[in-house]
Amino acid sequence: MIKVDAGQEKAAYASLQKRPGIRDVYPLFGEYSFFLVMQAEKKDDLSRMLGEIKASRSVIKTGPVLVTKESCRSQGAAS
Repeated sequence: MIKVDAGQEKAAYASLQKRPGIRDVYPLFGEYSFFLVMQAEKKDDLSRMLGEIKASRSVIKTGPVLVTKESCRSQGAAS
């Protein structure tokens, strides 16, 4: 999840949709502006992508949530 400066949502949304590794961008209402669905082969790749997003001038705050293939399998087994 990321929060961007007020008034920058439209530009940030367009920019995020073009970034490699970002599969979906969902606008939110509340503390955060967007929920991102990202895909990376390695954790280091994900960290790099998050770092690039954080470096954007319009990004105020990030709140990453990491979901791996292993965590999805374990949740499925518990259902």
